[in-house]
Amino acid sequence: MNSCQLLGRLTKDPELRHSQNGGAYSYFTLAVDDGRDKALFIDCVCHKATAENLCKYQGKGSLIAVTGKINVNEWEKDSIKHRKFQINVFSIHYTGKAESKPASNLGKDVDQYFDNLPTYGYANGVGDDGLDLPF
Repeated sequence: MNSCQLLGRLTKDPELRHSQNGGAYSYFTLAVDDGRDKALFIDCVCHKATAENLCKYQGKGSLIAVTGKINVNEWEKDSIKHRKFQINVFSIHYTGKAESKPASNLGKDVDQYFDNLPTYGYANGVGDDGLDLPF
């Protein structure tokens, strides 16, 4: 299974581009906390309405959660083989507005994001009525 979920900040304002057939797309880089007070810089691409909405509503420093799959682009130039990994993003969840924060503070934002997710009436496998989940 090739599935990837990342939470991080945009490193610069995303730019909307169009292919020769008119399809919208955007390349962007996501700064993701590696859990050791450092950031990983992950290259991503999204298409169509996802790209249009990203460029319209988000900017440098925006905290976003992306879901997609890992792609590998390989090419040869001057007899040297090159390889680049990139996330092909299917969906984006906008978690907050852009703030000027250094990438090393991402860990706190990640913890806050997951702590604030809705539980839909369930906590630790028990519903509001005290009964166990049916599965």
